[in-house]
Amino acid sequence: MIEEEVSSKILLRNSGNEKVEILKIDSDCSCTVLNFNKMALDPFDSTFVEFSFKTSVPGYHQQKIAIETNSHKTPKLLFLIRAKVIDNS
Repeated sequence: MIEEEVSSKILLRNSGNEKVEILKIDSDCSCTVLNFNKMALDPFDSTFVEFSFKTSVPGYHQQKIAIETNSHKTPKLLFLIRAKVIDNS
């Protein structure tokens, strides 16, 4: 049996002139671990949302990460994460 961990990060950048608050960050699976340290971004500030998930099943995997903000322009961001796990044993 294989056990693979898929991990990466998402860059969030406030390109506007007003402070943006991150109200909620969720994934569609409890197997996805999210790590972030800022809940507000000043104008032109940025941060990373790191994520990882483990799987023991080869094949294609898909996770969704949703981020809700107080921004009028983009109140909700949805990221679709896709990975292919290969059994090399």
